[in-house]
Amino acid sequence: MAVPKTLEEFFEWKDGRYSTLLRLAHQLLLQIIPEFDVKFQWAGPHYYYKGHILYLNFDSKSASIYLSFIRGTELSNESGALVGEGQTSFVRKLFIHSLAELDGKRDLIRATVMEAIILAEAGPGPWQSIMDKKKSTKSTLKAGQQK
Repeated sequence: MAVPKTLEEFFEWKDGRYSTLLRLAHQLLLQIIPEFDVKFQWAGPHYYYKGHILYLNFDSKSASIYLSFIRGTELSNESGALVGEGQTSFVRKLFIHSLAELDGKRDLIRATVMEAIILAEAGPGPWQSIMDKKKSTKSTLKAGQQK
């Protein structure tokens, strides 16, 4: 199957191996914050509430799904469950390998989402200036190429 273009295609991608876990994680996120604006972009669902909060995806190598928190480095991560993507990334992932693990992490997911919402309500994080600078540079480069 080609890269998914809809939420339903995303759930069934990769022969549906992650379908149930992805669907249940998606439903859980909408139970936590019914006001989430879910946008399907970059081949997966992204969750917005006063800013980009997180996205849902899967990892074939570890046979798991994960929630990627956009401002992950700003979260308390007292449980140590959020793992980084490197020193230059602000994103932190919460991996889930099974239905039992998803059920066992419900409170952690709820608390982490709520903390991410509090950050979003407080305003843009330090990463925003970096993103704005990248966008500005790209715009400048595109404008220079069009001349």
